[in-house]
Amino acid sequence: MKKAFFIFLPLVLLIVFLEAGQRIRYFVRDGYSYHWLFYGFQNKQTDRQTDRQTDRQFITTLNRPPIDYNYEGFYKYIPGDYLANNLKIPNHIVHINSHGLRGKEFDINKGKNTFRIIGLGGSSTFGEGANEEETYPFYLNEYFSNHTIKNKNIEVINAGVGGFQTSQVKNLLKHFIVKLSPDCLIIYLGNNNHSSKIVTRDDLISYNIIKVHNFFFRYSLFYMSASEKLSKMLTGSADFRAIFNKGKIFTEGYREAVVSKFSTDITDIVKIAADNRIPHVVFIHQPLLLLNDKKLYRLHDKTKKNELIKKLSHKEAFNTEDIAFILQTDFFNAMNSIVEENKINQFVTVLPFAELLANLNDEDYSSLFFDQVHLTPKGNKLLAKTIYEKIFTEFVDD
Repeated sequence: MKKAFFIFLPLVLLIVFLEAGQRIRYFVRDGYSYHWLFYGFQNKQTDRQTDRQTDRQFITTLNRPPIDYNYEGFYKYIPGDYLANNLKIPNHIVHINSHGLRGKEFDINKGKNTFRIIGLGGSSTFGEGANEEETYPFYLNEYFSNHTIKNKNIEVINAGVGGFQTSQVKNLLKHFIVKLSPDCLIIYLGNNNHSSKIVTRDDLISYNIIKVHNFFFRYSLFYMSASEKLSKMLTGSADFRAIFNKGKIFTEGYREAVVSKFSTDITDIVKIAADNRIPHVVFIHQPLLLLNDKKLYRLHDKTKKNELIKKLSHKEAFNTEDIAFILQTDFFNAMNSIVEENKINQFVTVLPFAELLANLNDEDYSSLFFDQVHLTPKGNKLLAKTIYEKIFTEFVDD
């Protein structure tokens, strides 16, 4: 018994040391965010940085703007000016306003002569890889600079937050955006939902192993980050299940669960907009560039989709791009169906931006994309122009 104690004691101490070190590292990395110190043991950040007023502007060097987790079901950024280094452009300033969003300050109370448009989504809306004046909401605001809608000046607000999935967009809308009295929501998302950590009983490894994994993933920051990095290194997927079943992780149950969650969130977003009398809701099909062949397939390309599904069902070698494309087409169909059901009651529409890009046969996509999902300034400008021309030309005053 004593021998076993002396064997396991160093192991326990090593685990405690690694866990404490990881929490301290993340705490410092994200601008002294107490969320990481108490990771797994609280729903909200209960101990803010009391020495920093939320409206104070400051400059600090970080890889990204630090996050304020003091919200339920979503998060925002901590206000300030940040010297960002990982947003594809080295050493540029990212301004986070007093509302925890990117861009210039705005009054939470909308003016009587203002038509307020709010862009919701993840890092593609936020503008990863772009200066503030190169994001699509900024370009859209420029397109409207000499126009009015119903004799009202047009204001475009960037409410994109990096990493947001549909559920976080829904919660941000429900708990904050509705307070801004928007006249139009532009919702550009989908790709982040590919990484939804959904576990179903028909996954190809033991459900009990998944439960153990989820427990440690929930309460151990060291385990969470280590399992994702190890899995990414070995399989190309951040989902640790791929370590055990490389080439077998994609199942119909997993696919159905992810798409069901996406559909439920989109339906809830439409309902929240209707309940709060937001007259216009625009969903945008987010494009996905397949890096293997550097091609942008149409989301209704059934031939490509069936080819990939057959490939997966026969357990052939595949990568995360294959899964992403299949799910993206499922999201495409789900979004279209939900909008079709609701457009009678309110102005809800879909902008098939992914399809429009795929039709640009002579376009060099490397000039439009930084990576699989993030657009270059040129791509953002094209998106803004497309939104303006396809959606708003019928509304603007002459």
